[in-house]
Amino acid sequence: MSKLPRHVLAFDPGETIGMALLKRGGAIVVTKAITTAGTRDWRERLAVIFTQYAPSSALVIEAGPMGGRHNNMIITTVENELVDLADQHGMNVNWIRPADWKGYPAARLAPAECRHKSKHEQDAARMARVWLH
Repeated sequence: MSKLPRHVLAFDPGETIGMALLKRGGAIVVTKAITTAGTRDWRERLAVIFTQYAPSSALVIEAGPMGGRHNNMIITTVENELVDLADQHGMNVNWIRPADWKGYPAARLAPAECRHKSKHEQDAARMARVWLH
């Protein structure tokens, strides 16, 4: 059995990218919502996140509903950027389908964990929690 990393870095790709970094035990360290609409710096913001958190983290990205890549130009662009950054940092991508985390008991967040977080940030945290279980 392989040793779990210290953190899980999870992304909910979309027009607004949800990001969550969780400790191995499931505690949320940080979340971010990064918008791609009308901005030019979203790629740089993702690069900074990978530089900061990749060395101690496993990577989880939400897959399309059928388990493959999404069929949406914006989401595909974000996915491609995430995969490129993962490659640059020597990380394996762990894809998780919505059906594999939505509704799963480990995906529940306490009300205090949801406070001041976008739906996308919450979804990234939920995916990370399920991946840890």
